[in-house]
This record gives sequence, structure tokens and C-alpha cells, in this order.
Amino acid sequence: TYPIFYKDHKTEFNWCAIFDSDEFLILNKHKNIQDFINDSKFKDADVITINWKNYTDNEKLYKEPGTIKERFTTPAKCSKNIIETKIIVRGNLATTNFFIGHCCIANNNPTRTVFCSGDHYTKMDPFHLIDYSVASLNHYYSKSTEEFIKRKSIGRLDIPSRSFYDSLIDFINAYYNINERTPEKDKMFEDALKK
Repeated sequence: TYPIFYKDHKTEFNWCAIFDSDEFLILNKHKNIQDFINDSKFKDADVITINWKNYTDNEKLYKEPGTIKERFTTPAKCSKNIIETKIIVRGNLATTNFFIGHCCIANNNPTRTVFCSGDHYTKMDPFHLIDYSVASLNHYYSKSTEEFIKRKSIGRLDIPSRSFYDSLIDFINAYYNINERTPEKDKMFEDALKK
């Protein structure tokens, strides 16, 4: 959907953040988004990339009152020193080559893709060394186990041919990549798979 959206609407904005509703931009060196995108290091950029900062389920099985940022405060441990990025793309670009929403090469020129710290890219790459000093995109992927099951039980919108059961298996594996495994969570997933 990102490339389709961009193609259909690229003339309607100067910059477009390709973020999902469970991702929140945190700026550590700028007052606001305008201050950030107008930083001189992005003067010649067509694409700005920002590291994901994944958050765990905080050992919460069920949805509780409060905002997402209040309920989930524990960043996931990253086994490597690189992590996926998400992007902010300049409007009115003649050509774009998206890798989902994680990276984009504009006008066949990867050097116009700039990480939020100012590093230039040389190729299409959805990963970058972890660096949250300038900004992060806080990603609340799982939320509570209950919320995760509710969201992910609809199947894979990106792979519609994959069965609901196999899709949920994929999602459960991804869930346990950032969250602790417990018997209570296993039982909730088993019940969801039976349904």
C-alpha cells in the first residue's frame, strides 16, 4: 500500500512519514517534526530513515487502561547492533523504489537517502546500526498478548494466500522474538490457534 499511496498522492505533501499506527516518532534533538525535517543535514535528502525501537508486552496478558506509551515502557533487547528502519519520504519524486515501508530509493540515487544522524546510504537497505541519539520510531508491535492475538488473527494482509493458521504461527514466532515466553501466553496462543 505504501507505493500505491505515494504514487496516487505524492503531489499533495512536501514530506510523508511512512509510519504505522503502532509507531511513534520520538525526537531527541529537535523541538518538533518541522524542526527535524528542516535540519540542514536533510537539505539534499529525498528519504530520511529512523531506527525502530521495539517495545515488549511488559508481561501484560490483557489490555489495561492507559495509553500505549504508559502501558508499555520496556524496550526489547536487540541481539544485534542493527535494526530495521522506517522512512519519511519527500513528495513529488519522479521515481521511488520502496522496500515495504522500511526503505526507499528515490530517483535511482541511494545517496539521497539519509539516516536521521546524517549518514548517507549507498544501497537499498532496510537496516541501520542502532542509533537513537537523534530520533527513534518507538514501535509497540505486540502490546498485551490479548491485543496481539486480536490484531494478528485476521491473517497476513501482505500475503493474502497464506492461511490464517500459518499466519498466526508466523506472528507468534515474531512475538516471542521480543517477548518472554510463559505458559500463560502459550495457552492463550494455543486457544487462538484452535479457533
